[in-house]
Formats: sequence, C-alpha cells, structure tokens
Amino acid sequence: MEGGSAKAIRLRKQLQEIWNDPTNTSPIILSGEKGSGKSDLAEEIVYRLPSWQTQVVHRLTLDDGLDFLDTILGTMSHPGLFDDLSVQANTTLVLKGFQSQHVDSKDSFDRRGELVNVLDTLITKRQFYSTYANSTKDFLPRIIGCTQRPPEYFTGRCGRDFKATFIKVPSFEQRKSDIKAIAEAKIKLLERNFGLSNVQLSKEGRQLLLDHRWEVDGDAELDSELYNGLQFLASEKKWNPFATNSLEPRHLLVNAYDEKIRKRLLYDIPFLRNIIMPPWVFGKTLTYIVTPVFILVNLILFLGPQTREENAALTIFWAGWWPGIMLVFPFLGRIWCTVCPFMAVGNICQEFATNMGVQLKKWPSWAKEGGPAFAFGLFYLILMWEELWDLPQNGALSACLLLLITSGAVVNSVVYEKRLWCRYLCPIGAMNKMFATLSMTEVRTWKSNCEGCTTAECINGGSPTVAHDNYALKGCTMDLKNNQLRGMYLLYCSCIASLKCSQTFFSPDMGDVSVSLRSISFVVYCHLSLSFSLTSQSTPSTPSTSVCNVHELCCQLPA
Repeated sequence: MEGGSAKAIRLRKQLQEIWNDPTNTSPIILSGEKGSGKSDLAEEIVYRLPSWQTQVVHRLTLDDGLDFLDTILGTMSHPGLFDDLSVQANTTLVLKGFQSQHVDSKDSFDRRGELVNVLDTLITKRQFYSTYANSTKDFLPRIIGCTQRPPEYFTGRCGRDFKATFIKVPSFEQRKSDIKAIAEAKIKLLERNFGLSNVQLSKEGRQLLLDHRWEVDGDAELDSELYNGLQFLASEKKWNPFATNSLEPRHLLVNAYDEKIRKRLLYDIPFLRNIIMPPWVFGKTLTYIVTPVFILVNLILFLGPQTREENAALTIFWAGWWPGIMLVFPFLGRIWCTVCPFMAVGNICQEFATNMGVQLKKWPSWAKEGGPAFAFGLFYLILMWEELWDLPQNGALSACLLLLITSGAVVNSVVYEKRLWCRYLCPIGAMNKMFATLSMTEVRTWKSNCEGCTTAECINGGSPTVAHDNYALKGCTMDLKNNQLRGMYLLYCSCIASLKCSQTFFSPDMGDVSVSLRSISFVVYCHLSLSFSLTSQSTPSTPSTSVCNVHELCCQLPA
C-alpha cells in the first residue's frame, strides 16, 4: 500500500499485524468502495501469509460463481468445491464480491440470494450446509473477502463476538495525496512492457492525476491511463530520441472529456507565462501607468470642452470604454477589474494608510449579506443619473461619476483590508461578475495545493515565495480561498485574474494555478443545469441532491 497519508500508514500497520501472527486463521474482510484496490490488496496479503496457509489458493469471483453454483455448493449426487475445501486447513479462499447489482432473471436473483446466504454463514460461522452430505460442515481454510459492505453488516448478523480482521480500504478520492506514490509504483510495473526504464512522472502530470475526478473503479482507470500514457511515450521516443523520459500531461487522460474541453495556456504556451507572471504586468501597472492616465482623463473631462464633438476623453469614455468592457467579457472575464483605475487609487491610499499606522479592519459580515443589493441599487442610480442628466454629453458630470466610484473604493480601502469594494460593493464589479461567468478564459487551482495546508496563505498571505512583492504577500486581494476557484464557485466566482496566487502562494513543488481556455458551451450547459436543478427543487418529488449533482459535474473540470 503505497503513500504516506494517515490512511495508508494505518492500512500498512493493519496488514503487518496480520503477517506477524502466523497462527491466526480468522477471516480477513476487506471493506471498501468499488475500485479502491481491494483485489490487489487481497493478492498482497496472500503473497505474504505463512506458507502453510497458502499451499493451495482458490479465487472465487461471485459474478462468475452464479454460472457455476452447483459446482461450488454441490448437489445431492456430487460434492461441490466447498465440500472439497472444507477439510483443507492449508488452503486460502479469496472471495471477490459482486461487481454489479444487475440480474437477468428471477432465477438469477434467487441463485444470487442463495449464494450470498451461504457465504454469510461461511464467513461469520466458518460453516456451510453441504447438500451432498445433508449436514452442516466446518470450513477450515482461511477466508479473505472483498466486499463493499461495512463491518457493521457482519457484526450485526453474528454479534460482537464474531472473530475476524476487518480492514477498511480507503477509496481513491480519500487518498488523493497518495496518488503520486501509487502512480509511480504502477509505472515501475508497466514500463517494462514497452521497453522503457526509469520513467518519471512530471510535476504537471502528477497534478493532472491529482486533479482528475476518478470514477467508480478508480484503480482500474488509473491502470488504464498509465498504460495508455506509457504506450504513447514509447511511440513518441521511437521517432524522437530526444524526447523526455517522463509522463507529461499530453500523455495522460487524453480521452477524458474534461480534458477535451480545456486548453492549459501556461503549460501549452510557455512564453505566455514569462509575459504575464512578472509583478510589472498587473501590480506595478496600477501604480505607474493606470493611475496617472486616470488622473489625466479626469482633468481633461473637468477642464476641457464639455461636448462629445470637442472632447476626445468624453468620447473614449462613453463610446470606447463601456463597449470595450463588454467585448472583453467573453474572452478574458473580469480582467478589467485587475487594472481598474478606481481600485488603483484605492490601493495607493490603502498602502499610504498602512504606512501611517492605520489598522485595517476585517471584512464585516454585512458586506456579504447586503453587498449585492447595494451594488445593484448603486448601479440603478447611476443609470438613472446618466439618462436624466445626459452624462454622455457632459464632461464634468462624467468626471464626477468616475470620482464617485473612486471615492467608494478609497473609503473602503482605508477602512477595510484588501478589496472589499471590488468583491461586494462596486456596481461596475457586480456587472462584470455577472457577464464574466461566460468567459472562455478561467483561472483554476490544483486540488493538491490544499492538501495538508494549515496556514491558508492563499487568504492570509505571508508566503516567502515572492519576498520582493509586498502587494502579493498580503494574500488574495479578493479574499478567495484556493478551493473557491473550482466547481460551482468558478461559475459565480469573484476572481479578477490578477495571478497573484500563481506568483506567490504555492511552492515550486506544488505548482501554481492554471490559466485555461474552456468551452463556453459547457459553461452554458452548467448554468442551464443549475437553473433547472434550482427550479426542480421546488417540487417535492425532486431529490435534494440535484444541485449537488451539478456541483459535482462542474468539479470534474481540472485545473
């Protein structure tokens, strides 16, 4: 059992206790979800049991056993398999539970129930009724059972005195932190089939496996993906002898639906990372470019001509800026909020207040509860003001509108930490948030970034990764946790794609966030599915998990 998680360590201790007691012949029950690797674990147990217990090993898959029930249980005219094994104490019987709940006929259903009753008695009492001998016989072989039933099922049927070793096998979803070790061990076993050796799992490949939502039979799915990936790598090395000897994301999960609808920009286009990652792109731009330009525009609006025909700034503001924001939404989402001039001034004021010793407050609870209503009301008032006072034809009033929004950003910045105004109160931000949900560009995080985290640097800051960037060391300016850039949160997220999280919060070993192109059609589908689920919940017949199902659907999409 590979891995260093608490569940893996506990599992190894339980197995070691079995192997350290060679005189114990009580049944071993491996309980876990389908695809958790119970069958492989059973084989490992058999391999290391005392030799006197494994001179003969029989493996019985119950799905196949239904077709040979008479051969297993026997008839009045001939003994069955259990009759032959019952007196063989040097034998181990491995029972693999049913993989399907489907039966073809009532006869199959009845035979299935008969087999289950026999096995229950065989495991709990170490006895079975022999049809051939017309009597109850003791069963001496050691039994190793793989089942999805919990231990309570067996203790409930036989009482607390039932002597057996129960081992709870964790599922893949419960052992996310062990997938790296599991995958590397499987690679060592599979690579020889393709003439490869010392194949490594790249950091990006590991992140992809960690982020993938494994289906019911996760162990078999991982085997299949690694097999296909190694086959791909072997064929690649035939025509490219300089190819890296490692499994990269391009080798893995190539047929997975959630990979086909997404293109990872920072991975597929390496030079793009070098362009957008430096602090100058967003952080310094606000201070040294956006703010002076914003001041200049306001001066032109106040002091220049007051008509659209004579004032270029007024024309750019109403005929260029507003349509420009709307055109950006489908491509870059809320990227405008990253270089927003209102908060550029707010950031300068916040930094000045901090340097003067002002203690910024935590965000109040009323902001989350009443913020959307406030933003909607302010946006409505701005629209009314624009129409009633004809703002597009008046430079001074247009400047007053800009300064009004700026004043809200400044006041909140010198009172509260981070960007409370942008997250909950800004009317422009509220509009951006609504339209940006259909953006084809997204910022997502790797699941593994939260594994074992106890410091919440993504919100609290304090990471030494970018020691020279004080702005980044404060934590996410929108106060978003790493795991809020996933699933349903992504559809209605307040992320403004400043990429401070990618520069700051995650170590090189853990990787960083992913900037990806996604399918707009899938996003629309998620919106419609959520709307349908919320509507359906009003009817009593609709299961309460309908919204959760849509949430799970969106969580399939990796970073």
